[in-house]
Amino acid sequence: GIPCFAMNTVEGGTMRTEKARTGAFFCNRIRGKGKERWRQVRFVLSIVILLGPAAFVQAQPIGEALFSTSALSGGPFPSNLFTVPDAAQNTGLRVNLPLPDCTQRPSDCADLTIINTLDGFNLQPRLAIPFDRPIDLMSLMGLPVFLVSLGSTRPGPSSYGTIIALNQTVWEPTTNVLYAEADGLLDQHTRYALLVTRAVRDRLGRSVKPSKNFRRFLNGDHPALVNNGALQEYRRQIFEAIAAAQF
Repeated sequence: GIPCFAMNTVEGGTMRTEKARTGAFFCNRIRGKGKERWRQVRFVLSIVILLGPAAFVQAQPIGEALFSTSALSGGPFPSNLFTVPDAAQNTGLRVNLPLPDCTQRPSDCADLTIINTLDGFNLQPRLAIPFDRPIDLMSLMGLPVFLVSLGSTRPGPSSYGTIIALNQTVWEPTTNVLYAEADGLLDQHTRYALLVTRAVRDRLGRSVKPSKNFRRFLNGDHPALVNNGALQEYRRQIFEAIAAAQF
């Protein structure tokens, strides 16, 4: 599975401690200026201390798993979004990653040019799953994020519907990206879908949700879908993956 941990309790505790210390200091300063005023201020500060953390939690947006139809870092990677149809390939697709400025980065450009001749990605790729904010790494225990096989593109035995767990998970806090690998080698010329479930929680303990961009894509009203057969097929395969995973 994958990890995630909710810092909600720790952060809330820290907030209460800081406010309690500030409140006590303030009350002590004015204590000599009248018993009634001291009581009134102390009562007001107590309300802030008790209600402050709850109000803070409610004000924070719920974490989202990101999705983009065009940006490499804007959604899960690798992805068939960065391929083009190619009937000469076993998978019917060919990798089509954008090239950097070849005058500035000739080595990277040469490497990507070779990769762009392949009919798919690595048999044990490093998966990147971006979020819009930190997640609770402890919530990654089990199968909150996993791969499901959509079967081989060639005739013969198929692993369709097989669930593959992830391991080697690494959280990159500067970019809010979760990196992971499949728990074993994947099959050649086989389609796989990456699913992020609501079991993943943000640091306030709330289930992460799909981004607005992804919801529009699933609903069929994303502007990128207009007159774009490849994206429409990609959307169809998302629904196929959900059905194959028996969600």
